[in-house]
Amino acid sequence: MNEEELRSLGLRQQALLACLRLCDGDLSRTFTAEDILVEAWSKDRAAWALRGHEHDHPDAEKINKELNRRGEIGLVGQGLLERVDRMVYRMTGTGLHEA
Repeated sequence: MNEEELRSLGLRQQALLACLRLCDGDLSRTFTAEDILVEAWSKDRAAWALRGHEHDHPDAEKINKELNRRGEIGLVGQGLLERVDRMVYRMTGTGLHEA
């Protein structure tokens, strides 16, 4: 997927692809919310950056919204990621398939 295609995706889809890169297909591998954020930000700084600091800092609030929105809207609620500890996640089989 090239940069233009990646940028055309929504934040949730970009976050899921970041998780795929982090786990490299290994469903036992865990990663933190910060890992996901930095990985997503490295591919699309404009989308994931702290406003006014696009080239310097990612915005942690953006990843928290995509991971943990109430109900079935967030990546965890949709069953695409599993929360294994506070701010630590693992991709599910469903998430791997979706990515």
